[in-house]
Amino acid sequence: MKKQKKQLIILIVVILVLGGCFLGLRQYAAKQESETPEAEGTALTALTKEDVVRFAYDYEDVTYEYDKVDDTWYYTPDHELTLTQYRLNTIAGNLAGLTAEDTIENVEDLSQYGLSEDSRTVTFASEGESYAFWIGDHNELMGLYYICRPSETTVYTVKESVITSLNLNVEDIVEEEEETTTEASEAETLGDGTEEVPETEAQSDGIEEIPETEALEDGTEEVPETEAQSDETEGTPETEASEDGTEEVPEAMNPSNETGEPPETETLEGGTEEIPETEAPESGTEEAASAG
Repeated sequence: MKKQKKQLIILIVVILVLGGCFLGLRQYAAKQESETPEAEGTALTALTKEDVVRFAYDYEDVTYEYDKVDDTWYYTPDHELTLTQYRLNTIAGNLAGLTAEDTIENVEDLSQYGLSEDSRTVTFASEGESYAFWIGDHNELMGLYYICRPSETTVYTVKESVITSLNLNVEDIVEEEEETTTEASEAETLGDGTEEVPETEAQSDGIEEIPETEALEDGTEEVPETEAQSDETEGTPETEASEDGTEEVPEAMNPSNETGEPPETETLEGGTEEIPETEAPESGTEEAASAG
């Protein structure tokens, strides 16, 4: 019996402990749920990114307006411009999800937060709702901007990324057509590179290198080149020497000839006048006679 009583007591204690833990967990969860909305901030709109169909904002003393038609954003004053859609969708999403990180109520002097009628203004709308806010000072330490609805005394702080996404002029959002054109021209240049028109022209110039062809033809007719080389090496006298060389036979035949062919006759005459050579055989005959 005593053992059964002890077991029953232990069981009751365990049940009480478990019940207490369960109640504690429930209370903790309820507390976390109640604190979560405060941590997430206060939603200032009831829109989604897809709901936003137009918005406008001031930047550098200029108001820029955009509207959406068939899921495509356009610059309201000029629908002919082609815009970078993802940037405009980012702005629409930031505005639709505008959330106050902190709320300051009953502000008597809005100017202490940089808020007045002269402040930058952002407006946006869906098909059935519209919103407008003034944009005040930038709290760099907290990374927040102060905003408020026009003519209201409640000031909100919002993340700086929401406001900095509005620091764009239309030129920043227009698709960079000039660079696209430049890229296209570069592509054409590359196309020319593939077609190698300049290189073809260079090659055609190479083909048209008539001087080289003539040089090659001259190379085949290397006689002038040889003559030119002979002229360059020893000049015209060599040519005369070569001519003299061809005339060396008559010189050898008649060494006394120094004036060309006419003196050959004289040379022949001179040859006949070679009396000693002629007389040599005659003297020989006389010797023979004497010997007889």
